[in-house]
Amino acid sequence: MGSPVAQWSRLLGSWAQLVRLPNLFTAMADSAMGVLFVGSSTDGWPGAVLVLVMGASAVLYAAGAMLNDYFDRQVDAQERPHRPIPSGRVDAETVRSVGLSLLAIGSGLAWLAGWQAGSLAPGLVSLALAGLILAYDGWLKRFWIGPLAMAGCRMLNALMGMSTANQWPGSAEWLVAAALGLYVFGLSWFAREEVQPEKSTLGRIAGSLLMITGVGLLAALPWTLPPGRLDPLLQREPIRWYLFVGILALWIGFRQLSAVNTPSPQRVQAAVRQGILSIVFLDAAAVLALHGLAKSLIVLVLLVPATLLSHWVETT
Repeated sequence: MGSPVAQWSRLLGSWAQLVRLPNLFTAMADSAMGVLFVGSSTDGWPGAVLVLVMGASAVLYAAGAMLNDYFDRQVDAQERPHRPIPSGRVDAETVRSVGLSLLAIGSGLAWLAGWQAGSLAPGLVSLALAGLILAYDGWLKRFWIGPLAMAGCRMLNALMGMSTANQWPGSAEWLVAAALGLYVFGLSWFAREEVQPEKSTLGRIAGSLLMITGVGLLAALPWTLPPGRLDPLLQREPIRWYLFVGILALWIGFRQLSAVNTPSPQRVQAAVRQGILSIVFLDAAAVLALHGLAKSLIVLVLLVPATLLSHWVETT
């Protein structure tokens, strides 16, 4: 049986794997970006609103990851028998109960954030997000619409943060949400059949192109901003923005296309891992365009725990 310390360590590791612990920080990056993106360049730290929205994102993502494993438990018994539920380390019904409870808690945190911001919108968006999470986990992921539903979840997560401004999102907000959604749509398509990657070469090519297109869409952000809203440094030298986005697209695309060229499970899973972590870069870039380096670091710092934990806990 092992010592109590070893048993607790295994139990914590199992639950960390269930919630995809490293990925929680990428979900937090989406909503943090949303809050910061709609804020004024002269605003200080958004305080409680930012913390509550980030907490809502993390809890809702954890709920979705757990329920995903609950609904996939029979498939995982064949393809991923080492995962917590099929291996018997965690009871399936306990996972279901905790997952549903976390959906309610995550939405509750979003309602609290809305109360702090003086808006009902974050709570309402969280309800839509929770509903889409359930639909994806329980049904949609089995069909072609699955990657689109996953993209919708990420878009709603970002919009939950943006909705704290208590105003309807403008063209810039929709463009950022669409760029994130398109990127995640491509990543989700790329990640299908990652256990047997030889089955979906065309899907991975299409997914890679969609991911790069999502980054390219983000490059158009300055065109959607009213005069004076772009960061002053980028306003004076816009070429810096396009170079930055171009390098980001090349960096992401290189790993994805490498996995397309050599489709081993290990290489494909490594590309998916990098693709998930790169979401933090996209979120930080959106904040950088409006508010400069200082505020973008609030988002970018989330990459540190996400990367470190990804060496201990699987991201997929």
